[in-house]
Amino acid sequence: MRHILRTQEAFVRFAQEALFAERWARAPHFLQSLDVRIKLAGLAAVLVTISLIHGLFGLGAMAAAALGLALVSGLGARGLRHPLWWAGPGFAILISLPAIFNLFSPGKAALILLPHPFFAVTYPGLEIAGRLVLRVTASVWWAGAVLLSSRWERVLAALRSMRIPALFVFALAMAYRYLFLFVRLSEKGLYARRSRALLPASAATERGLIGVKVASLFRRSFALATKVHEAMISRGFTGEYRTLEGFRLRARDVGWGVVILLFCAGIWLLDRSGGLG
Repeated sequence: MRHILRTQEAFVRFAQEALFAERWARAPHFLQSLDVRIKLAGLAAVLVTISLIHGLFGLGAMAAAALGLALVSGLGARGLRHPLWWAGPGFAILISLPAIFNLFSPGKAALILLPHPFFAVTYPGLEIAGRLVLRVTASVWWAGAVLLSSRWERVLAALRSMRIPALFVFALAMAYRYLFLFVRLSEKGLYARRSRALLPASAATERGLIGVKVASLFRRSFALATKVHEAMISRGFTGEYRTLEGFRLRARDVGWGVVILLFCAGIWLLDRSGGLG
């Protein structure tokens, strides 16, 4: 039952994280109160700026700003345990680890691990790895702060209002809804399997059962997608993504957009002049 139990625990964690994100997006805090269109436009400006700057202090400042905004907007200690905040930086650290050694980044040694043959951590390698980790961290944290502080349906509506193709927006909407549906179906199937098991199954049998569940899920998803599409067509669906709520731009939204642009321009100019190392 080990594989089945671990799979069920993963489903439960996914549901808990999604529920927390939804509650945080509805909380009455700073980021949540801003117009989603302004937040998405600001996110685009921030990501472009992160891709243009090279100084470690500049990238660190961008990452710190994102984390500070999230904390000011009520993220809290529980929110920091969300995989979004540590999975991206952790993966970046993992893939950048080889770059710190002299085999890949020759230069002055910061830490000699083996004198013969020479094997050391170099300063150029640390700089390269640090730049990669900070760039990924800043990008992921800004995207997380913006997307987790916005209700998903509002994000999709904002994308469509910004003239993003309806096919792309609708595909995102359906993928998001189907993801939760299929997680729930899979979780029910695993609970049903556990409730009917009299004796512990072998590891090979458990892996086979998980494989059967995956194949069954694919078949059910195809059948369900066909039925949903036919139901939508019969109700007048024309391919346009529509919402009941409109958008209303306020002075504080415009002000926030100006602040983000000035912040990005300032960081970029300081990086170009060498002021951020």
